[in-house]
Amino acid sequence: MAGTRQRRVPTLRSGDLLEVLLRDGRLAYIQYVFPLPPSIGGGVFRVLPGRYGTRPDDLAALVQYPEEYRVVWVGEALLEQDLATLVGTFPLPIGSAGGDEQEYRAYNRSATTGKAHWTIYNQPGTDASPSVFHVPELTAEQRRLPMVFFGPPDYLQATLEHSVDGALSPEELSQRGLVKQGRNSLIPEFPVNHFLIFPNEKRAQAAADDAHELGEQRLVIRPPGAKQWLLVVGTSRPEEAQLRDDARALGRVARKHRGVYDGHEIIPGSVGPGG
Repeated sequence: MAGTRQRRVPTLRSGDLLEVLLRDGRLAYIQYVFPLPPSIGGGVFRVLPGRYGTRPDDLAALVQYPEEYRVVWVGEALLEQDLATLVGTFPLPIGSAGGDEQEYRAYNRSATTGKAHWTIYNQPGTDASPSVFHVPELTAEQRRLPMVFFGPPDYLQATLEHSVDGALSPEELSQRGLVKQGRNSLIPEFPVNHFLIFPNEKRAQAAADDAHELGEQRLVIRPPGAKQWLLVVGTSRPEEAQLRDDARALGRVARKHRGVYDGHEIIPGSVGPGG
């Protein structure tokens, strides 16, 4: 449209510092560490200490303080929605970049049983697909893992406002009245979720149409700020032979539409004895 220009949002780099506007008007600061694969999405951020009424004078000194905890978020989405400002790029403190293998936690709910559980992602480097497993409750050590947020921005804002020792889950935020009840944009989980990645929505939607006989659910999404589209195909067929056949068939669908089959995850407890 003539006279309309879309604001360009930069791709974040290691060390970039975001100033996040909280719902109560204060400011929080998170520093970008590194990106994650599209199957998780977003990137890892250090949550820096303090919540401020105005911008601190010495941001370079702020980033050198030990982080409170880490979160996983699509930082570009915060910039797109004017909820954050890129205020500079600063060297990461020594030892804060992390090793080649990282673990993260996410809070999910099964679409078939309605039961909530925690998903633990084990990420062997930034270029590989993660392995995943599910637990009903977190150990004390797992609770300190970086939190992967799939919900709307107020989830991140609320946890930055109310926690200094670890990210709060959507259910914890809801129970405390910190986010609206029922606002949960987590991916619904079937006993098996297959993940396919595409360069654009048109190809992802065409693949979803082709996969109509392979899954009870076909969900096409693009996380805010992400460049690629994700097709999630949910099935109720966790048996090994059927799982292998589904993976092969979905791999063919992905290749047909210039995409990539990015693996699957099985949700323990979603299927009773005997399948």
